[in-house]
Amino acid sequence: MKLFKRFKWIIVVVFMLVAMGALLLIVNHNRLHTNTNLSNFKIDKLKIGSKINKHKFERHDDVLLKKFYVYSMVDHPDFILLVNKRSGKVVGMSLLNDKDLQTNCNWKIGDDISKVKVSMDANYKEKSLHNGFKSLIFIDKKHKIKLFIVHKENKIKKIEIHNK
Repeated sequence: MKLFKRFKWIIVVVFMLVAMGALLLIVNHNRLHTNTNLSNFKIDKLKIGSKINKHKFERHDDVLLKKFYVYSMVDHPDFILLVNKRSGKVVGMSLLNDKDLQTNCNWKIGDDISKVKVSMDANYKEKSLHNGFKSLIFIDKKHKIKLFIVHKENKIKKIEIHNK
């Protein structure tokens, strides 16, 4: 009988610890990933979910993906788009090394990273990458969009946005 009572208390204590651990994980996950509205974020008048003008873009048939086509702008080959094969809508954009194109927030490649921090919400996560690069990550939970801004020495090097 004493053995049964001892096991009962052990089971209750283990259950309480697991419940508190799960609660702590949920609270930390929601606190770390605060929301930023990215549904209207544009690079050169294009946003996630829009259709592209195929006359301005060329498709890369050498890149084979199951669900997506890869396009780049004819005039700006460093502006790359991922387009859903079924819907024809943009699901991802990447801008690298092209200082002519800018976002609707009035920043572009080569600008100071403080422009990004001022124009966007303070709801970002900063990560250190290799070779001195860092990234700012903005998450839009409602529209399921992620924005990555890669920078080095406080200068924007890459802008990437895509559906989660």
